[in-house]
Amino acid sequence: MKQLIFFLLVSSLSFSQQFPEDYTGNYTGKMIISSLQSQRDTVEVDFTFKELIPDSSWTYTMVFRSSRYGDITKDYLLKKTITGQSMHFLLDEQNGIVMEMTYLNECLYGMYEVQGQFYISTLRIQENALLYDLMIAPKQNATQSVYSEDDTFKVDSYKPVMQQTVLLERKAD
Repeated sequence: MKQLIFFLLVSSLSFSQQFPEDYTGNYTGKMIISSLQSQRDTVEVDFTFKELIPDSSWTYTMVFRSSRYGDITKDYLLKKTITGQSMHFLLDEQNGIVMEMTYLNECLYGMYEVQGQFYISTLRIQENALLYDLMIAPKQNATQSVYSEDDTFKVDSYKPVMQQTVLLERKAD
């Protein structure tokens, strides 16, 4: 078990330096919204990823085209930061909220907590498209288990209750 944890920690330290050149562009797709509490829903999404300052900052804009709520625009800034030999990114919502992001194995990951819920987001390239996923799990009511060989090794697990996913196809320029 300890070797597995060591492997996961070591493998999480690697990153690709090709990001985000292949991501830049305009995309569109239909987001599927699945929840344990409600019916499955869909919404059209337009996505734009473009460079602002070479090798330093990018815009990351998602427009949700909802027949029920109208257009909802999320406009972010993605900023690369380097500390020593470590590179990571900050996703700035431009409203005071800034979140840590990590690029590993050709995927941009974010994990954060908002009002008692954990969110995990991923954005990965798939051929000529981007796959965006968001998982949500409440922090309350964690299930705790204990590693049978070592009573001090405890695991809290959280039940995902919602997922949003969209395959964003690149638009022709």
